[in-house]
Amino acid sequence: MKTLECSGKGDKRFCTFYAFVDFDGKYKSIEAHLQDCKRNEQGYPCKKGEWATHIVLCGQKLPISNYTAFYRYLWYMYFRANPDLVDYAADFKAFTNQFRGNSKNCPSDCIKAYVHHDRAFYAPILQLCKKLNIEIQKEEGENL
Repeated sequence: MKTLECSGKGDKRFCTFYAFVDFDGKYKSIEAHLQDCKRNEQGYPCKKGEWATHIVLCGQKLPISNYTAFYRYLWYMYFRANPDLVDYAADFKAFTNQFRGNSKNCPSDCIKAYVHHDRAFYAPILQLCKKLNIEIQKEEGENL
């Protein structure tokens, strides 16, 4: 079975540290966007691994429960900007990340869901986009 390793030890194009996307006017890695949005109880940015109580996106304070939707949104935008990578990933049957640990947010899950058109996996980003007043084109929303 053909497996795509989605980490820095595999194909770096599918790793949060090397996948760059534009969000809120800032072009940086998915990892940097994720770290920048997490806040502690006092409202200060969290260090990597530090417990976050909420996130801040587009200047709005949102419950930490929106973090997973934001994670998926960043990958969604990355794939929309890089359709050639989607075509490449479609040739794989399995998607892994050797650094996954216990995290429910993993690039291998996002890649697999996008390639296999798992609408339910990406559906939560529609609610997040409504909260942030980010418009997804009608045809894109229908394809989630």
